[in-house]
Amino acid sequence: MRTKREILRLYLVHSMSYRVIGRMFDISHNTVGDLIRAAKRVELKWEEIQTLDDTELANRLYPSQSTQRNIAIPMPDYVGVHQEMQQRNMTLALLWEEYRLKTQNGYGYSQFCHYYRQHLRTLSISMRQVHCAGEKMFVDYSGKRPVLTDPATGEKKAVELFVSVLGASNFTYCEATLSQSIPDWLASNRRALRYFGGVPEIIVPDNLKSAVTKPDRYEPEIQIHYQQFAAHYATAIVPARVRRPKDKPKVEGAVLLVQRWILLRLRHLIFFTLADLNRAIHALLEDFNNRPFKKLPGCRRSRYEEIDRPALKPLPMQDYEYAKIKRVLVGPDYHIEHLRHFYSVPYTLIRRQIELRITADTIEILFKGKRVASHMLSNVPEGKTTSIEHMPPSHIHYQSWTSDSVSEWGRRVGEGAAAFIHYQLVERGQPHVGLRTCVGLIHLNKKFSLERIERACQRAKAINAMTLKSVKSILQSGTDTRPLPVPDVGVVNSAALRHVNVRGPTYYN
Repeated sequence: MRTKREILRLYLVHSMSYRVIGRMFDISHNTVGDLIRAAKRVELKWEEIQTLDDTELANRLYPSQSTQRNIAIPMPDYVGVHQEMQQRNMTLALLWEEYRLKTQNGYGYSQFCHYYRQHLRTLSISMRQVHCAGEKMFVDYSGKRPVLTDPATGEKKAVELFVSVLGASNFTYCEATLSQSIPDWLASNRRALRYFGGVPEIIVPDNLKSAVTKPDRYEPEIQIHYQQFAAHYATAIVPARVRRPKDKPKVEGAVLLVQRWILLRLRHLIFFTLADLNRAIHALLEDFNNRPFKKLPGCRRSRYEEIDRPALKPLPMQDYEYAKIKRVLVGPDYHIEHLRHFYSVPYTLIRRQIELRITADTIEILFKGKRVASHMLSNVPEGKTTSIEHMPPSHIHYQSWTSDSVSEWGRRVGEGAAAFIHYQLVERGQPHVGLRTCVGLIHLNKKFSLERIERACQRAKAINAMTLKSVKSILQSGTDTRPLPVPDVGVVNSAALRHVNVRGPTYYN
């Protein structure tokens, strides 16, 4: 239209010919003549042309065409078009083709898109972005906070207001929490998903410390517990950019509306407990989600039932449980310590760094992200919880020997071995030390046969040398192959003279 204005100015003001004007704009002089004749038909003067905008000028130059276009071409239902655009993978090209099937003489694709963009400008700011159904859940805290009152002192304490909204339907959830700590933050996210009845593909938080440990435009570092939360619900965390509220306009608008329609209605009420406050908030929340839209059909709940709910992924069977994460180094005894209690880990992880995931009831041991052990939490200080599968084979073998098992082994070997073991466990008076000696006797079977061990025990008993060192000496010297010594009748057999260190004359036989 700017070119047409300039052509009319050159002709009406400067009286240039058709051909000269045509050469200036590289168009046919006949085209210039058609435009000037159209202006003459409606008696347009340059002074009047200057006061008209492009649409008015076109209507004056071609009145029949503009009247025919305005009457014959129906305007598409852009309210319905906008709703359809919220379906996943929907495009304007497909909606335009469907429009043209119903309206043969309808607008072309470029005009269809032009008028759709004009329609978007008439909507509120919270509806400018197009969000696919079930794609995003926006979460944030309100700057304006509710208040709890101490019933004893009357002291008022501000608490936090958590707000969550689904992108496509604007369906909203909110609740009061004591703080913005990690446990409260994760619990609010969990209850929001439970309220929505499903899981979106993406959760969009702000850059609070409970969600993002290191903000970054391209690769933000998500808080480790929030990562585990996202993995449990099979969703993704995509934080908004720092100081970019337009990245999450849905929740910014929802926070403002919740402040107006919920918090302001509670301003004259006094609440002593968080539970009472949340009951009042949730009652008003239902009314808020059922309130009709002003510029769109339906309400938040109806759009949620129609658009978002069918597209949300199902919730897992169990809710996410907050767990404390702790990194520790495994000691040489293949145990780790938590609250003065010791828990075993596989012995192959000795001196390796592992992660502990501690819940209210259990402690899980993870190595390189894989769970390798778990125990029930114990409150016994200085106690020990050990799983036998975590022990090395040598320790399992040693621990398998008890007083009963070594006594049974001695009886199977013979009377000499049984007598030796009985002496160590009973007559010696120190069963724990004696058990260790018995295990040493059993290990001699690695080098010597059971028959030789039995004869060595018989000789040790005969010479009153009931020690493991004496049995080893007998076996190594081969003395067990000799006949047993005959007791000397002349030796006084007095209990006062019997002692393990008193060999007697028969020792040298």
